[in-house]
Amino acid sequence: MRAPIAKVLAGEARERHGKDLACFCPLDPSRLAAIVRDVARVELKPREIIVPVLGRESPDAKVQQFGTGSIIGDGSILLTANHVVDRPGQLFITTIPEPLFEVELDAEAPDGLLTIEVAQRDKDHDLALLKINDYRPSNPLIPFFDFPLHENLPASTYEYSTTREERGRIRLSPVARQGHITRRLTVDRLGPAGEKALEVPFPAIRGASGAPLILEYRGGLHLIGVLVSNAEYHLLPAHVQLSLDTANTLADEVRYFLPQGIAVNICHLRSMYDRVVDTPGG
Repeated sequence: MRAPIAKVLAGEARERHGKDLACFCPLDPSRLAAIVRDVARVELKPREIIVPVLGRESPDAKVQQFGTGSIIGDGSILLTANHVVDRPGQLFITTIPEPLFEVELDAEAPDGLLTIEVAQRDKDHDLALLKINDYRPSNPLIPFFDFPLHENLPASTYEYSTTREERGRIRLSPVARQGHITRRLTVDRLGPAGEKALEVPFPAIRGASGAPLILEYRGGLHLIGVLVSNAEYHLLPAHVQLSLDTANTLADEVRYFLPQGIAVNICHLRSMYDRVVDTPGG
């Protein structure tokens, strides 16, 4: 089982500096930060494999964020939702944020970008695979095609919905969300993508589309779905607000909904994944 982060930090501190963490912290914050970064690289690596999907219309154009993607398989393939990259004329790029800290990109002249190119798209199931150039993570996500998914199975995601643009700079600020599969269902409005869909308690907020649904199993992170849409449930009867005008007729009505995320089941990826992996040079 993975050691708690506090124990890992304390062990790293003792190994490097011969001191307990309690004594070490107030004495040298800069060295503590270095240890935290090192431990994050070793123990917690979501930013190495779950990345923002960015794009621009030309090499000199302003960078925009479109969604989230995950690096899977042999590390050369990036998976996201098809609607994230369904943008003719866009040059798609990504970056690998440093652990633990927000990363800022100059939207006009960013550094450290990696080219990603669309390899295969499945519009029916809202999935897309892209080739990522000049980067290979040590532990890419593994698609769990044959795992028996069921209600109440623990599931999590890591996504970039909290990314924001301020004064010409893109501030990448990923967030982890945890929950469980609330149910398996068919979502008719999504067409084939809605078959065997997975519902989770965290919504696909703007910027989160394409994020992986992850199952931690036997010490590894496994891919079981891709966030693509939301469901909403009307909170009745308590969460309805009515406003009446002077004639005592209805002037306004506010209804409240419970948002839930919808993920495409990873089983729909299999044939496209096999085609891309089997491509010579891929």
